[in-house]
Amino acid sequence: MLLPSISRGCFTRCQISSVMNGMMGCSTRKQVSRTDNNVCRILAFSSSVAVCSDLDTVAAYIANVDNFMDWIAYAEEAQVLESGDSRTLYYLKSSAPWPMRSRDMVYELKPRFDAGGTLHIAMRGLPDELPERRDAVRMDSVEGDWQFSVDGSEISVQLTLQVDPGRVAKFLANRRIASTVGLTLQALGDRFPCSTRLTVPD
Repeated sequence: MLLPSISRGCFTRCQISSVMNGMMGCSTRKQVSRTDNNVCRILAFSSSVAVCSDLDTVAAYIANVDNFMDWIAYAEEAQVLESGDSRTLYYLKSSAPWPMRSRDMVYELKPRFDAGGTLHIAMRGLPDELPERRDAVRMDSVEGDWQFSVDGSEISVQLTLQVDPGRVAKFLANRRIASTVGLTLQALGDRFPCSTRLTVPD
């Protein structure tokens, strides 16, 4: 099966946070400086896939840490640190291509429903939540957003992700983020297949 179509763009931290919060913009939007030659150092990648199941089943599957290695691309180790209705904290360690070391991060996920019934899960990294480990490099930042929109028997799942893995050439980091988004959504689509699979770029 072909990977989902992936779009990319230059997002500042303010802009990616506005996506997570369901807003159109920020009160103080920081533009890319001219010293960067208008080229983003770290890109945000977004894609979506159609899955066929009910929302409760899909939500329960992705929340279960025992399933992480089956669908989250490059996941090596995962554990739940905190679980509640308003937020969940996960520790996730991810593999990296040789000769780089594995990366890890504590992820905070906060769910909410908008007025139209779409489930949003805002995601951000908390690099200082746990002491760093010797067997992994703690990533500098993670910002992201999941959206689950129900349309009849199908659910459109969209993932937007921006990661700064730290101490990695930016073009390599961007390549890895793109493949993470694509492979993760592909695995989720394979777990809950539809007879007709649609992939829609952002």
